[in-house]
Amino acid sequence: MRIIDTLRSGNCWKVRLLASFLNISLERLTLSIDRGDLKSDTFLARAPMKKVPVLELDDGTNLGESGAILYYLAQGTPFWPERSDEQSQTLAWMFFEQEEHMRPLSKLRLHRKRLVMAP
Repeated sequence: MRIIDTLRSGNCWKVRLLASFLNISLERLTLSIDRGDLKSDTFLARAPMKKVPVLELDDGTNLGESGAILYYLAQGTPFWPERSDEQSQTLAWMFFEQEEHMRPLSKLRLHRKRLVMAP
């Protein structure tokens, strides 16, 4: 499997972190937001949601969205509960983290990076 990611993405980091906990070796294709790599035809053809991370499976399937990738990797492991009520709670926290935590932090980090890089 291969992950298409960027250096500054917390969502990409979450996928790499879970893969490391599960001893899943991921080949990495790290793209640059600054160079415009996420707008290239090559990336857009692979990225179903037009953003990183993208997990390329060995059969050529491309999975987008960090939550969906985490779910895919965690199934059948101690990181994904067996009971449906516990799965629902896990998903609720994943959605909360993505909407209420990750989005504001990622925007702040990006704006701060741009301010630091400004001439």
